[in-house]
Amino acid sequence: MRAQELANDLAHQLELVESERDDLKLRLDEAEAVIDAVRKVRDEIKGDGEEAEHDYIDTGNLYDAGLVDGFTKAVDLLDKVDGL
Repeated sequence: MRAQELANDLAHQLELVESERDDLKLRLDEAEAVIDAVRKVRDEIKGDGEEAEHDYIDTGNLYDAGLVDGFTKAVDLLDKVDGL
């Protein structure tokens, strides 16, 4: 009977470990989705900054210069985040 109890205990422990593994895998997938979304937004901000820079070069408008500075700062800050 002791062998059966040990087998049951091991089966229960395995279920717990597998459940924790599945939870961690789900959390990893969610984190990767967030990272991908932030990368996409970063690329959009960078594109908007490049567009504003072209506008500033064409017009010399200080508003566009401010946009360029803001977009550049946003991209620089995102680039400092590990994993992006």
